[in-house]
Amino acid sequence: MKTTIVLFLTWVLSLPLAFAQSSLLDLSFDPGTGANAAIWASALQSDGKIIIGGDFTTFNGVPSDRMARLNADGSLDNSFTSFNPNGVLGIRGLTIQPDGKIIITGDFTTYDGIPINRVARLLPDGNLDNFGTFSSSGGANALVRALAVQPDSNIVIGGNFTTFDGISFPHIARLNPFGGIDASFNPGNGTDGGVSAIAIQPDGKIIIGGSFNTYNTINSRKNIARINADGTLDISFNPGTGTDISISSITIQPDGKIIIGGGFTSYNGVTINRIARLNADGSLDTTFNPGSGVDGVVYTTSIQSDGKIIIGGFFTTYNGIASNRIVRVNSDGTLDTSFNSGSGASSEVRTTILQSDGKVIIGGGFTTFDGIAINRVARLLKCTPPTVTANATATTICFGDAVTLTGSGTAVSYNWDNGVTNGIAFNPTNTTIYTVTGTTGSCSNTDQITVTVNPAIDVSTNLVGNIISANQTSATYQWVDCNNGNAPIIGETNQSFTPSANGDYAVEITVGSCVSTSLCVNITITGVDNITSVGISSYPNPIKDKLTITMDKIDNYTHVSILNMNGQLVYSNNNVTNKLLIIDANKWSSGMYIMNIMNGNDSKIFKLIKQ
Repeated sequence: MKTTIVLFLTWVLSLPLAFAQSSLLDLSFDPGTGANAAIWASALQSDGKIIIGGDFTTFNGVPSDRMARLNADGSLDNSFTSFNPNGVLGIRGLTIQPDGKIIITGDFTTYDGIPINRVARLLPDGNLDNFGTFSSSGGANALVRALAVQPDSNIVIGGNFTTFDGISFPHIARLNPFGGIDASFNPGNGTDGGVSAIAIQPDGKIIIGGSFNTYNTINSRKNIARINADGTLDISFNPGTGTDISISSITIQPDGKIIIGGGFTSYNGVTINRIARLNADGSLDTTFNPGSGVDGVVYTTSIQSDGKIIIGGFFTTYNGIASNRIVRVNSDGTLDTSFNSGSGASSEVRTTILQSDGKVIIGGGFTTFDGIAINRVARLLKCTPPTVTANATATTICFGDAVTLTGSGTAVSYNWDNGVTNGIAFNPTNTTIYTVTGTTGSCSNTDQITVTVNPAIDVSTNLVGNIISANQTSATYQWVDCNNGNAPIIGETNQSFTPSANGDYAVEITVGSCVSTSLCVNITITGVDNITSVGISSYPNPIKDKLTITMDKIDNYTHVSILNMNGQLVYSNNNVTNKLLIIDANKWSSGMYIMNIMNGNDSKIFKLIKQ
């Protein structure tokens, strides 16, 4: 028979053994103190390393002049060296070629002390690629803000410049793979204002956005245009009156539709605030409905493989919902609430990169994200992890007891390891750390709880004569009368017990907070053994504190000796002179003893029980 003390009667909340993240910020990405000024551009290498460019001069306290390369964990890659591209505005655009070389644009006029105006190509280690493979005679005469590399390795650039290599190219030009002008690209008079965004379609056509009113002087194109591969205007792309304010970002979807972002509040006369999607012909795609849109400038957009769209900028709401500087929207323009940035970025987000695992690298001018200090570069998880807490009906149980584990929080489903089913009782046999995974959609989080199982109590007993002993040590004991409903026997709390009457007895054993009861043991008491042939008797038996021996006569040699079951002598009298002998047994341990009385030529062996 077995009884159990219940340690917890109600569900308890455990403290997790490992941090369970609930912020969108990926805490495994650690840039240290990060960049000391804004990041404007970024690109992801095939090995997972990240190139960043902007206005900063240090990264994590290490000199890094406007460029740096980060390892996948956010730490600075010291094998990459930047060589101070001088200029007021630093780097504004960068991209990585298939061969690993890096093209940068901005407002610089030298790199590593070598004159090169606003467009340069670097080797994978950060050194300038200037050994006849990429060079220009004069470069751009003003800021180059945007660039895109075509599949044929030609490079389209846009910005505030009006000449390149001394030749008139107002705000748009195409370079060959060696850095010189591609003469097959002729934009005529180009645009009448700056170009800040470029995207290349699979068919080679080029979409440009910025702050302009015309393309090649005579063609009205308000802030957006599509041009053919030869530089002429593609009149099949008709944006109507275009946007009322500039466009900063253009991204082409796999289906050919075009995401635009910027400071505008209308497109072709239709109110739409700073984010919109166009059909391939330039008309507004009305199936994309951002509601009231964003309340500040959009600088960057990225399209996930599932069609959802990452939007970064200098806004604080999306469709009236607090969304600080970054959001993710569904393909229809509605807010994706599974991407919850909390308090978001403290300042603008200017660049976003999508990793293959769905995580998002962001750069800009922010110094915190969701209230956590992180300077100007961070990585976000693909969705906000649900809150998950591991719970148990008891965290410390007795061997053989059942426990129920449940997950709680904001997750939709909870799954445990070690074969445990959420909310179903089971019987652990060993102390174990259990992990629960809570999942909502494609996002999950974990928590852990330890269930401590106390060792099984040894409920076996040992019977020697009339003495029954519990084999479990280091415990507390209560002997009970099985024939009286397991009623406790008052005062019998030792490891061994000597019954005073025939019956069935058991012991309740307590170790810590666990209690188990032994099987009942039948005891038949060994009574007083009188030696009438020699006139000797002893009583009582069992003994409590004194043993009395009477003898009708004593001889010249009367000897009494008593031994315990280990053969140790506990009493000896070699010269008994009185017919009445009283022996103090108070200090004897409970158990069975053997008494030998010799009186002259007669002797008798007695079996005694000490309670």
